[in-house]
Amino acid sequence: MGRTAFIFLLAVSLAMPLSLGCSKQKEKPEESRGSVNLMLDPIVVNLADHETRYLRVTIGLELADEKDKAVVEKEIQKVRDGLLMLLSCKYYEGMMRLDGKIRLKNEIAEMVDGVLKKKGVIKVYFTEFIAQ
Repeated sequence: MGRTAFIFLLAVSLAMPLSLGCSKQKEKPEESRGSVNLMLDPIVVNLADHETRYLRVTIGLELADEKDKAVVEKEIQKVRDGLLMLLSCKYYEGMMRLDGKIRLKNEIAEMVDGVLKKKGVIKVYFTEFIAQ
């Protein structure tokens, strides 16, 4: 490889992290400003399949503000009960597809919003999702 080609490749490789958005100062998405995150304890449920199947899931919630986080923490029994009821009526096949997981995230957000008595969930995250 010629010296010019080596210098060009070196310059390109040094510039790549900046062009790929890997800089240290990332802007937050507009809707996430002022939001707070809450990690829930892992949940294990039997799925509704006739076979013996279970789901272990850890859920993170992005909430609109600290007030919503305080309400969820105060009403954690209602949130966990709602999650157990929602998850235990799901089928393995439906949850293994991407559209099934997206639908489940939406259902979880609606359930938590019901506990909050308003639209307070910005996003639901699965940090662990194991089904057998």
